[in-house]
Amino acid sequence: MDDITVLKGKVMDCFRFCEALNARAVHELVLERCPAEGGCSLPAVREQLRELKDEGLLSLESTYVDDNGSKVPVYRISEAGLDLLHRGQA
Repeated sequence: MDDITVLKGKVMDCFRFCEALNARAVHELVLERCPAEGGCSLPAVREQLRELKDEGLLSLESTYVDDNGSKVPVYRISEAGLDLLHRGQA
């Protein structure tokens, strides 16, 4: 299994309690659970979140503007994503 596939599963797992999370929160959760996780950079997490949204496994909950004036997306797991997690395929 490659680093991207492993990271994708770890990112999905962060949403198992149906919380709304942004990329920084997901990045911190992955690093907290797996400090030596290879390939777990904030840009890699952002890319995984976009891909999971495009696949219909996450949905865009909201956006906000951070202190730097950047738009920050906040994601929540979709029904399809929950089904996948419950089946153990994420």
